[in-house]
Amino acid sequence: PSSPYKIEHNASNNSLLKDILDGEIRHENSQYVYITNTGATLPLSAAASSVRELTPFSFLLKNVPLNQVALMVDEPEAHLHPMKQRMMADLLCRMCNNGVHMQVTTHSDSLLRRINELVMKEQIYEVTSGGEEYVQLCKRLNTPEDLRLDPSIVSAYLLRRNGEMSIVEKQDMTHGVPFVSFLDAIKERLKMQAGLSSTLSKLNGGEDDDID
Repeated sequence: PSSPYKIEHNASNNSLLKDILDGEIRHENSQYVYITNTGATLPLSAAASSVRELTPFSFLLKNVPLNQVALMVDEPEAHLHPMKQRMMADLLCRMCNNGVHMQVTTHSDSLLRRINELVMKEQIYEVTSGGEEYVQLCKRLNTPEDLRLDPSIVSAYLLRRNGEMSIVEKQDMTHGVPFVSFLDAIKERLKMQAGLSSTLSKLNGGEDDDID
């Protein structure tokens, strides 16, 4: 159906969503279909889980004024490759800057790291007043100048298990979202990788490094 909602700035949002989906969702012949970037057409029910779960975003971007939207998103990174998770963070950031009020839950360090990068970009933008140094940085990193996130409009909360209850702790967003809840997993991953690498090196005749 035709949409009464037309906003030029949503072109970048729709383009980003198309990159995440590797295609787009359309309403054709009284049904929703998924059209891949190669031109193949599938009924939405036959599309990948990641495509089906992101369908509401396609509807929102094409039909609803973003500054009138309140959105709750549970794990937007679900079924997405880590690089696509970063792109998803970009989309959420753009929607936030367009006026969407949203609550997002996530277990993805890839998504949070990208959000923190966008916060740092905003801080650099403010320090440089968006001048030539900032412009050159964006060119060097191949990132749009307007893709950044003001930490003053974002809040982060960590849910901790305390017996049978969960405690909600507000996080300091000065330097982005803290990684407190990921530290143990990161340390364990690094320790495991170092231990395996050291053992392989020893078995292949190399020197064995001590693992703390």
